[in-house]
Amino acid sequence: MIAFSTCWNSQNHSDGLSMVEEILQLGFDTIEISHGLKVSLLPGIIRAFEEKIVKISGVHNFCPSPVEVLIDAPDCYEFTSHRQRDRKRAIDLTLATIRTAERFNAKYIVMHLGSVPMKRISPKLEKLASNDELESRAYEKLKSKLIKKRKKIAPLYMERSASALNEVLDEASKNNISLGIESRSAYEDLPNEDELVTLMEHYKDTPTIAIVMILDTFIESIT
Repeated sequence: MIAFSTCWNSQNHSDGLSMVEEILQLGFDTIEISHGLKVSLLPGIIRAFEEKIVKISGVHNFCPSPVEVLIDAPDCYEFTSHRQRDRKRAIDLTLATIRTAERFNAKYIVMHLGSVPMKRISPKLEKLASNDELESRAYEKLKSKLIKKRKKIAPLYMERSASALNEVLDEASKNNISLGIESRSAYEDLPNEDELVTLMEHYKDTPTIAIVMILDTFIESIT
C-alpha cells in the first residue's frame, strides 16, 4: 500500500474534505495523516473516510495537534522532557492519537521519542561538511565532542522514552495499532542508529513496536 502524506497540503486547506480531494486528484486512494493537522480539518476527513472516499493507513503523533500549540510542532511535548507535566502531556496526547487511529481503522502511528537536551552542535558540523571540511581538524574535534557528550547523558532519556512507550503499549495493542518509532534527522534526537538496534532487541517480542527508518546521510557521516 502506498499512502500520500497530508503534510503536503494540509496547511493550504480549511476543510479536510477538500484536502483529501486534492490528494485523490493525484491518483492516490490512501493517505497518512501527518503531524500538524489542524483540528478543524478532522470533520472533513471523517466524512471522506465514512463515505469511503479515502482510506487512512496511519497517523503521525500527535494527531490532532494539541489545541494550545498554534504551529506545526510534533516535538512540542517530549517523552524525554525534564518536566514531568510535559512528559504526561506527551503520553496523554499519544493516547488520544491512538484513539484517532482506531477511529480511522489506521494500522500504525509514527512517533518521535524525544531528544537528548544538549547544545546543538549538528548545525555547525553541517556547515563544515557543506564547506568540504569533513576531514578537517575542526570537524573531527567538534564531532568527537558531540558523540562523547551524547553517549554520556543519553541513557536517562532512553529510559524515559521506554517508560513512556510502556504506558501506551496496552492501548495500542488493544486496538491492533503498531507504534512506529521514527529515526530522526538530528544527532541530538532519539534514537540514533545504535539506540535503534537496542530498541529492536528490547522489543523483539513486542509486535506492537515497529521501526520507521528515514535516511539521513549526515547522521551516517558522524557515527
